[in-house]
Amino acid sequence: MIEELQENPDISVKLILLNSKFTSDIITYKINKIEKYYVPYDISLIDSLDNDLKLLTFLKVQLRNSENTIFHFNWINHAKFSYLLKKEIDCATILTNHCIPWRDNIIDNYSLFKEFDEILLNKTNANIVLQRTNEYIPYLCVDHIICVTLFAKKTLRKLFKIDDTKLSVIYNGIDLPPVNNSKEELREKFGYSINDQILLFVGRKNEKKGIYEVLRIYDQISKVNRNLKLVIIGEGYLHEEELLEKNKNIQILEKAKSAVIHEFYKMADIGIIPSYIEQCSYVAIEMMHSGIPIIAADVDGLAELITTERGINFPLIKGKNKPYFRTGQICSKIIDLLKNPPLQIQLKNKAQEYALQNLNRKQMVDKTTDLYESLINQNKHEISRRALVSIILPCYNAEEYVKGCILSILKQSYQNFELIIIDDGSKDKTRNIIEEFNDSRIKIITNSENLGITKSLNKGISIAKGAYIARIDSDDEMHVLRLEKQVMYLENNLDTVLIGTNQFVINQNGQITGTIEYPTDAKLLRALMIFQNPISHPSVLMRTQILKKEKYLNRFEFAEDYCLWSRISKKYDIENLPEYLTYYRIHQNNTSKKNYIVQRENTALIMLKQLKQIGITPSQDELLIHIKICLKLYNILDIKKEEQMLIIDWLQRIQNALEISLKIDKATFESVKEYLFKECKACKN
Repeated sequence: MIEELQENPDISVKLILLNSKFTSDIITYKINKIEKYYVPYDISLIDSLDNDLKLLTFLKVQLRNSENTIFHFNWINHAKFSYLLKKEIDCATILTNHCIPWRDNIIDNYSLFKEFDEILLNKTNANIVLQRTNEYIPYLCVDHIICVTLFAKKTLRKLFKIDDTKLSVIYNGIDLPPVNNSKEELREKFGYSINDQILLFVGRKNEKKGIYEVLRIYDQISKVNRNLKLVIIGEGYLHEEELLEKNKNIQILEKAKSAVIHEFYKMADIGIIPSYIEQCSYVAIEMMHSGIPIIAADVDGLAELITTERGINFPLIKGKNKPYFRTGQICSKIIDLLKNPPLQIQLKNKAQEYALQNLNRKQMVDKTTDLYESLINQNKHEISRRALVSIILPCYNAEEYVKGCILSILKQSYQNFELIIIDDGSKDKTRNIIEEFNDSRIKIITNSENLGITKSLNKGISIAKGAYIARIDSDDEMHVLRLEKQVMYLENNLDTVLIGTNQFVINQNGQITGTIEYPTDAKLLRALMIFQNPISHPSVLMRTQILKKEKYLNRFEFAEDYCLWSRISKKYDIENLPEYLTYYRIHQNNTSKKNYIVQRENTALIMLKQLKQIGITPSQDELLIHIKICLKLYNILDIKKEEQMLIIDWLQRIQNALEISLKIDKATFESVKEYLFKECKACKN
């Protein structure tokens, strides 16, 4: 596709080639108008931050005068690099999702595969996936994902909760060069007679590709059909040496040039694809273009290509302990197809017609360039400038991270903001770093002594001029689209007064290590508030008029946000966006770590206050149960039957009180229990 993209006068193509063996440093070559960057190392690894930053620095120099830049990743493992790119370079990022890593477990970790697969089939809850794998993090880092099958799109939506607007389906497309020799000429060339019937397998010789099934199937059919020959083309090691030695009708080509493979496509009678997992198989597409009848497993994206109209299907049986194919059934299908030339012609013609119309290179390129244009226009889009946002950033001895925080704010796609920085009596170089930024939107308040976060926040609120107030902490960062998406949401949902977001978790080096998800529904958040703080403070955008009226209370130090949300949520709707728009940093000097005991004590006081407000004064035992529920300890503790009954009675008492005081219905409270007791069936029931 590279050459076709380069032919477009509006596109300049640059290739980044990682793990290059030709150089010890990043070098640039220009070949046929295409600029190539050879990079001698890999990126996005746990220990590759230095290399990531070296490449980032190089790209900033190379692209300093570029506009409308798109980075297109072709491997999921590199997509996390998008996070660094978007911090430093004005760009959009795309991932073409060629593989679905969790499905590789079908052979090596079948129990995990089956667990995820049942979620995909609507048999269990999808939340477990996010707890069991980090595969979803790269998907969240990029702006858009190209899925090469509908199956892949379904997987990302259902298992990883990727929004539909972030997903496109563009099938792989190829244009096969013509093979000029006739079938008869090719058979003579390779030593086959016109009476031979050739069964062709192309692909890696491994268990996931079904190579051992191919050998067993051939062994059975060859006993009744002496004219059947098996051709295997592909790399890998086979463990069926005895079978191969005694059967001279099996030909194996370890490495074959494309032209040779295309010749075998033309002279073969049936192509077989017994894969256990398969996305958008290039082998299947090549076979379809070549006009060879295909028999294939009805798995994943392969089932979208080889339908019953365009080939013969056979099912993968997902047994209790392992997956398998019914080889006897497959043998019968192959024997029947070999005896039915009219059906062979019908299937290959239908497959070839579909491939020529839908799986060609031009269509793939056109759809990709249309997506590029759409993303560039989306990147340029500016929402209403009527609403000024006041961003409040308190700092205390924040020299290590505050620069990155401010840079993430200044790079926001929504630029109509004022940044109010409160230096709360810092004794390090925080003030000097802040003053390096020459931007008229920055207002600095200096406390002569350390007043604490609550008083500092209220100072910022008192001078805020915006219609909205956004929060961020000095060690955290904003996603480039955060303000835009939050302002847009509040502009379109007038009953909502506060909107938070999900979070990426980053370490002290800025590498993404995980995510934090929050409930989104206003009713659920209102009910949850009596158990915990379900809103991330540094992620929120609030309506200024509400915040100036309510303000933070100083007596609940290090839990001032929870106190504020608990008051606001009883009068107004508060919500969370299900998008990851804040980068929350975990390091040794986190305020929540240093002041954990005080924070927990004040959190407990706020909970107790809320319980009393709905008419419940708990005993010491009841308060202990409540705190265990809040900390989700019942998900990991063994529960005796007596305590289980106490928990159920306590929850019922809260449910009744919430129904009277806050009009929380039964369905909403069931969602509360589901959220608090995800892995404790006894408590949910």
